[in-house]
Amino acid sequence: MIKGIALHFALGYEHPFRDGNGRVARALFYWFMFKNDFSAFRYIAISVLLRNAPVKYGRSYLNSEADDLDLTYFIDFQCWVVLRAVSSFTEAYRKSLVNAESFDRWLSESGFFERVGAAEGCDL
Repeated sequence: MIKGIALHFALGYEHPFRDGNGRVARALFYWFMFKNDFSAFRYIAISVLLRNAPVKYGRSYLNSEADDLDLTYFIDFQCWVVLRAVSSFTEAYRKSLVNAESFDRWLSESGFFERVGAAEGCDL
C-alpha cells in the first residue's frame, strides 16, 4: 500500500497534465493495489474522502515538499483516508447484512413461501 501511495504522490507532485492529475494519481493507486492482490479496493472509495478534506490533502503534499520530499506526511494522511474508507465500507456492509436478515425474517413470517408452495403443489 505504501508503494501505491508513493505512486499517487509522485504523479501529484510532478503534475504532468493540465487537468486530471488527481484522477490519474488515484487510478494509479488503485491499479497498484489491484495488481498486488488488494482486490477489496474494488469496494473501497478514497476519492470522496479526499474531496471532503482538500486542506489536509494539500497540506500533506506541502509538508512533504517542505521537508526534502519526506513522504511520511503524505503516507500518514493517505493511511488515515484508507482507514476511514475501510471503516465506511465495513459499516455499510454490516448495515446491509442487518437489512438482509430483517427482510429474510419478514419474508419468512409473511407466509409467502407457504402460499407459493401450496400454489405449486410442493412443500418449501
